[in-house]
Amino acid sequence: MNLQNDSTWLNQAVNVEKMYNPDGKVTRSGLLYGASLNLYLITTPTSCTSAAFRAAIKEKVEPSNKLEGIFLDGAGVPQMKCPEYRTTDQTRIMPTILRVSHNVDL
Repeated sequence: MNLQNDSTWLNQAVNVEKMYNPDGKVTRSGLLYGASLNLYLITTPTSCTSAAFRAAIKEKVEPSNKLEGIFLDGAGVPQMKCPEYRTTDQTRIMPTILRVSHNVDL
């Protein structure tokens, strides 16, 4: 996501990381990380562009946390299941799953 560099993030996402459908309005997901060793998995309940998704992260999550992140998927079908939240509108079988768990003391 290149959250610390507003001038080059889109070029990097599209030309280097080969982001799928950056300008399309689809549901999005991303993974944020930082020096604190915490991971934040974020998914949108509504459709948006990659720029709108990144802007929302910068506004609501990142301002003072010095986090960085990666875009996940982008094909409009992210799913999340955790005690606090679960997306329920997708029924696609997941060929790839990212599981985030904390089972060891850091």
